[in-house]
Amino acid sequence: MRKYLFCLLIPVFFYLSSFSQFTTKNEAFLYAKIDSLKKAAPKLSGKAKIDCLNTIVDQYQIMDEDNQMQIDSAGPYAREAYNNAIRIGYKRGLGYACLKLGYINLVWSYEHKNDTRNSHNYPDSLKSIEKLIVEAMQISKEVNDLIMMGSAYAELAWLESLKGSKTQQLNYHKEAISNIERQRIQQKNEYKEMTYTNCSECSGQEFRLAELYSVLASLNSNKTEASESLRKAVALYKKAEAYPAVSNTYSALISIANPNGNTEAAKELINEAISYFKKVGDLSQVGDFYRRLAILIGVKNNSEVGMDYFKKSVFYFHEAGDQQGELSATTMMSATCFALGDFENSLEFSKKSIQLVEKMIGEHGNKTIKNDEWGKAYYWMARIYSAAGGDHETALGFMRLALVYYNDNPSPPEQWTAAIGEIYRLKGDYDSAMLYLSRFEESPGYASGTLYLGRLYISLNLYDKALPFINKNLNASSDNANFGNLGGGYTDLAKIWLGKKDYQKALNNARTAQSLLTRTKRNDRVIDNCQLLSEIFNKLGENDSAFFYLKKYTSLKDSFLTRQFYIRLNDYKKQAEEERKISQINLLNKDNQLKEQKLEQESFAKKGLIIGFLLLLLLGIFVFRSLSLRRRNENLRMQKDFELKQLENEKKQSELEMQALRAQMNPHFIFNCLSSINRFILKNESKIASNYLTRFSRLMRMVLMNSQKPLVSLDDELEMLEIYLEMERLRFRNSFDYAITFLNAIDSDNVYIPPLLLQPFCENAIWHGLMHKDGPGRLDIELSVLDSVLNCIITDNGVGRQKAEELNSKTAEKEKSMGLRITTERLALLNREKGLHTFYEIEDLIDENGNAAGTKVILKFSVKDSVEEVV
Repeated sequence: MRKYLFCLLIPVFFYLSSFSQFTTKNEAFLYAKIDSLKKAAPKLSGKAKIDCLNTIVDQYQIMDEDNQMQIDSAGPYAREAYNNAIRIGYKRGLGYACLKLGYINLVWSYEHKNDTRNSHNYPDSLKSIEKLIVEAMQISKEVNDLIMMGSAYAELAWLESLKGSKTQQLNYHKEAISNIERQRIQQKNEYKEMTYTNCSECSGQEFRLAELYSVLASLNSNKTEASESLRKAVALYKKAEAYPAVSNTYSALISIANPNGNTEAAKELINEAISYFKKVGDLSQVGDFYRRLAILIGVKNNSEVGMDYFKKSVFYFHEAGDQQGELSATTMMSATCFALGDFENSLEFSKKSIQLVEKMIGEHGNKTIKNDEWGKAYYWMARIYSAAGGDHETALGFMRLALVYYNDNPSPPEQWTAAIGEIYRLKGDYDSAMLYLSRFEESPGYASGTLYLGRLYISLNLYDKALPFINKNLNASSDNANFGNLGGGYTDLAKIWLGKKDYQKALNNARTAQSLLTRTKRNDRVIDNCQLLSEIFNKLGENDSAFFYLKKYTSLKDSFLTRQFYIRLNDYKKQAEEERKISQINLLNKDNQLKEQKLEQESFAKKGLIIGFLLLLLLGIFVFRSLSLRRRNENLRMQKDFELKQLENEKKQSELEMQALRAQMNPHFIFNCLSSINRFILKNESKIASNYLTRFSRLMRMVLMNSQKPLVSLDDELEMLEIYLEMERLRFRNSFDYAITFLNAIDSDNVYIPPLLLQPFCENAIWHGLMHKDGPGRLDIELSVLDSVLNCIITDNGVGRQKAEELNSKTAEKEKSMGLRITTERLALLNREKGLHTFYEIEDLIDENGNAAGTKVILKFSVKDSVEEVV
């Protein structure tokens, strides 16, 4: 119980429901993640280390169900994050570390609030927690982090729960929701508190907000406002795809709607839940809500309609493979048929329920497992034998069997005790019935117990004693709008007034009962009520009416209790007895088999001693040989480790060389771009320079991001190249056009090349070819993939290399040679390190008259399907 109260009061951002979409809590995964973070933390420094420490605390909070782990294991990491954040002045990290320390202290305070040994520390503990929360709130204002502020308010709400102010709790929860809703998204590179939302269109705070709304509803005494909060929680849980939480919140909404007698509102909510879970494909939940709909409508109002819903419930439970749910719905179908007086179908459904129980017992391999639904399967079979068949002894046998499966209790469950007492009453053994039902006289908590005790007093002609118990049952049925039970209660009340010889009151109550029972199709009670009406009319001297209801009683009873039903009931009883005999024979056979196995084991033990001695001898020889081989293998392993270390050193050297070349490429590229901007500025073309600079800044972001990676996708490389080409076109006043063409189908997201590979060739074509051309220029980039080789042809119609060499200055030649030299060295290293085959060649183009018509660069690069395989 303590655990569930804790989950209700705990700040939502530290609460993890078990759901699937997220899922289901995987402890192995969480332990692995914590170990990984623990190994990473010592290697980090500054803000990154503090964020890592806070994340470790998050993972412990997700995994912990009993709270103690968060104090023992997570506490040191929270304190280390707090101290480090103070030392380097990292405010965001300090704010969240304050919240985590406050949370851990709240856990301790909650665990020890009733511990007299720590009572002197308790007020100081609450003050220190409040101080930490206030510190976090101040930091949240400074760094403008509303999520931190919302989390702080959520902790204050929990702190108030320890102090006892429900109104203040409510206000703090509202403040928590308000702050988190106003800042739904954090920066990408910032630390984020644990979130539970994985959907692409989610902000990450949906689950947290939903839980806050749920707690807000539990604190709000205004049912309208509580319903509105739960509605918001449902919408957020749906967005977060937290299916179990959606189900639980719908259940809370239904519980608010139904006690007010608003059956239609509850029905609408259940249908809404069914529609949602059909959409997401959770068939077990669909079955569960159909079962609730059947109970809401069938048990209380219309049993025949309820049967239809129960059948749908069984279907969906079966499709989902949910045997426990299928058993529950099948058992309720048996109970509903019993109420309708359809004892044949009630018997069939009870048989199916017991078959499901036996199947589950076989799968669990343990007949002693306690499960209320298993007990109910035998409970309803007992009711059928007692009420319909009149075989009370067999009924008592099934009731004793039902008790085996009910959950552990200091005393037998109330439902079982009440049913046993009712069977003894029907049997006419009133002393035994009183032995079981008398417990409900002093503690009348269970409705059926008080009802059966009232009926026992009617059977004993103690009408004044029966009246308060029957009235209590009537009031409860009226409050719950359970018209079926209400009709039965009026029948019992009519019996009391008949016994007290107040025939008019008896008649009024019996007629009310007839109307309600007919309306709700409670045919078993209709039969009883018809017999009662016949007796009342007989006492009133209205023989025609008495005869009418007597005929109706006889007709209904004959139609329900057919000869075929009795035959089937006896057949099932014989079948059950035969199965018990077979079971006893199987047990005897099993005992004999165990004895034979014991003799075989003794013989085997003697042989085992001889074999064991021989094995020890062989083991000695094996150990001696193994030691010799181990020394030899150790020498070989040491030699192999030495060779592996040499290979690793060579690999690291190659990686460092590649990084150095990428570092050279960036200044070279940036120098060329800044030169272009400088030209515009010198020419006083400020608007063009501003436009150019805007494109340049976007290009620089991509260059800086991509240049840190050994390989980037072809899609990213082409996007960066297009920005560069647009800049050059702007600088040369659109004096040339360009086109990037795929000659065959290329999945550019899964083709990876070194960053800034194509740009130097395009730059040379523009600066040294197209820039000196008279008339419009043209640059074509054609790409194709054949046999895992990326072919790239870069063609321009510029003045050609020979003419460019004549026109370019020495500085320009140096820039050109630098770019090509770096690119050549990068490709050479890639070939050596990755085992790839990459090269390029440059051709001079000549027109029909033998004049230079431009240049063509052919670049080939072997690729794989994904960057992970290449890298």
